[in-house]
Amino acid sequence: MILSNKDFQIEITKDTQYTLFSTDNKFYNHIIQMEKYNRNDFVCVYCIFVHSLTADYSVAIIGRAYGNVKNCAVLENNIIIILIDNYVVFFDLIDEKLEKKIRVLDFGTGIEIYPFDDGYIVNGEIDIIKVDKSGSKIWNFSGRDIWVRPNGESSINILRDRLLLTDFEGYTYHLNKLGKLI
Repeated sequence: MILSNKDFQIEITKDTQYTLFSTDNKFYNHIIQMEKYNRNDFVCVYCIFVHSLTADYSVAIIGRAYGNVKNCAVLENNIIIILIDNYVVFFDLIDEKLEKKIRVLDFGTGIEIYPFDDGYIVNGEIDIIKVDKSGSKIWNFSGRDIWVRPNGESSINILRDRLLLTDFEGYTYHLNKLGKLI
């Protein structure tokens, strides 16, 4: 995934060669773990490569290995907001530091995050969740089945101030910006 604004160009990939506690891993300027992991835990590493006029650096974010780098982040000014598994991470690109990490999903895993109505919509496996700009949960919605499509398409279609959701079995749901069925 590639994101950019007037100050930053960001590339997010997965480091499939990363091994917990190994000295042979690729170098990262910053390493952030979502939880404490053991050597045999099933993890995934999101590589965030940051380029700006003043600095180039890399960040490794380690989470459980169920996420997807496609549509996993939103860039807002000097903050990148990243969904990795059950967490939303706010990373300050100027100060090169983790601002906060918030667990937004109780069950399943996070799939995608999008800007929506002065906050973010998180496509979770079990729930669709609206969080505000600080990461606090506003509402959540569950359907008949999981929010993963068998054809690999997104379950979320944002239509200005409402959402069109499609679950695994093809059932559709129209929600207003307050998370209520229309």
